[in-house]
Amino acid sequence: MKAVTVACTAVYLMFGANIAQAQSFTFEATSAAPVTVGGPDARGNPIVGAYWTGTSAVTSADGKKTVDKYSCVSTTQPANAKIFDVHTICDAANSEGSYSAVFGCQFLSKDMQSMGCVGGLTGRTGRYAGMGGGITFVGRSGNGSGTGSWTKMSN
Repeated sequence: MKAVTVACTAVYLMFGANIAQAQSFTFEATSAAPVTVGGPDARGNPIVGAYWTGTSAVTSADGKKTVDKYSCVSTTQPANAKIFDVHTICDAANSEGSYSAVFGCQFLSKDMQSMGCVGGLTGRTGRYAGMGGGITFVGRSGNGSGTGSWTKMSN
């Protein structure tokens, strides 16, 4: 169960972003305790889902700072059908608009509390509408940091 919590935390940590065309950013994320569901499958392998909320302190390359609020859901992947240990999707927003992020994460420690993640960003409303980008995250036990970049997407 802790592994799912860590994975979920990693994903939401990656979510913070402030937009400007081709604008890069860094973030520090903190989450509330996740709620986990599920348990071992019939073979005893851990297949667990989780959902949680949190905030990210985001700093854009131009120095602008925001605090983004997010909610996420994730699930571990079965050993026989995975590229990543955990898949996660998050919705996030601040006073300038909203966006979503989808992540794939790998466990970085035997206790499955440390994770590294990569993902994509999709702008939804406000300043983020029509934008897309990439994001990375690394963290442990719900806390972490990462980098990302937004750019205007063509139709």
